[in-house]
Amino acid sequence: MKVLFAVALAALACAGCSASLTLDPPPTPKPPPVVTASPSAPKDIRPLIESQFAQSASVYRSWWPQYVTPGLHLLGTDSSSGAVSPCGPLSGGDAFYCPTDNGVYLDLGMMQDFSRLPRGDGATLATVAHELGHAWQAQRHLEFSGSTVMNSELHADCLSGAVIAAIAPGSDALAQGAADAYASGSMDWTNPQFHGTPTQRRDVTLRGAGGLAACDSLIR
Repeated sequence: MKVLFAVALAALACAGCSASLTLDPPPTPKPPPVVTASPSAPKDIRPLIESQFAQSASVYRSWWPQYVTPGLHLLGTDSSSGAVSPCGPLSGGDAFYCPTDNGVYLDLGMMQDFSRLPRGDGATLATVAHELGHAWQAQRHLEFSGSTVMNSELHADCLSGAVIAAIAPGSDALAQGAADAYASGSMDWTNPQFHGTPTQRRDVTLRGAGGLAACDSLIR
């Protein structure tokens, strides 16, 4: 009986102790390592621009054989250095035609961004054709009524649409070029360099799809 009584006491002692026992929580699983994809190498935009430049100049010469292809001056992707033309410096994010040396100056960083955006390569083609259009205007001594800057810019937009339609008919390039023209517009009517509203620039670029004759009404 003494043995049974001792066993019973031990059992009660264990029962009292078991209430205070706790289990260790299961180990927290480690999260899987984060795998970051390496960014793709920047697109080498130079060959594309040079090709689009040659194609666009060829279209202008087909319209007017006396057209003298401007020189192409490309500013490196490091736009902080700038480039100087007889018409002034080219800053990052800029593009212009200089009649003094018959040269087109383009910032490659800006053009590379255009090719990466949803606007696509049609945007770079529109910019190239637009600046070559200013050479067309200068060499043919065209005059524009009203606001000379705005109307000459809208005419260059129209020419760019005509060039795109000639180079890449039926492609997305025209829509991409029109999207770029829209993004380049503004509402700053008081700016002496006002180029046109977004809607004006988009619509006149699309109008150029009708060919060179579709842009003639913009000339005085």
